[in-house]
Amino acid sequence: MATAIINRAGAGFPGDVIEKTNINIRTTKIDPNTNPPQAAGDPVKLVGEFIEAIQSGDTAADFYGILVRDVPVQGATISAGFGNPLPNAEFPQGTLINGYIAVTCAVGVPVVGQPVYLRILENLPNVVGQLEATSVPGENVLLPGVTWSTSGTDANLVTGIHVLAQ
Repeated sequence: MATAIINRAGAGFPGDVIEKTNINIRTTKIDPNTNPPQAAGDPVKLVGEFIEAIQSGDTAADFYGILVRDVPVQGATISAGFGNPLPNAEFPQGTLINGYIAVTCAVGVPVVGQPVYLRILENLPNVVGQLEATSVPGENVLLPGVTWSTSGTDANLVTGIHVLAQ
């Protein structure tokens, strides 16, 4: 007996690298005291040698890349990585600056090849730093070189984007 999937299968988890070819992931550090990113798949900016979460009033030029999901390894990172939703600032992180990665789309319906917008003004339930498929003038900005690589989202609003190094 064959199993049929009636609904769309899950797209993965935010921060998962979707395609393993032609990617550029940079090793980055988080400053735990200054606007640390809250989850894998979040857009980040580079401030000095540290990555930080996008903040209200940032611009498209502040966008550096997407925080890659950390895979715990043996040793001290296991206890720090499992069950902890926050990226661990004690260890280097990966930031995708070129390639395909899973993210959450909070507003609109993604369409392959269409632009991705970054929220820079909170308007609850929409929060600063989320990625969106719909332009909202004054509340989000177009991310040059970033497009949706998947149409639609799964039940958890996860989809894919293509980031081109700037």
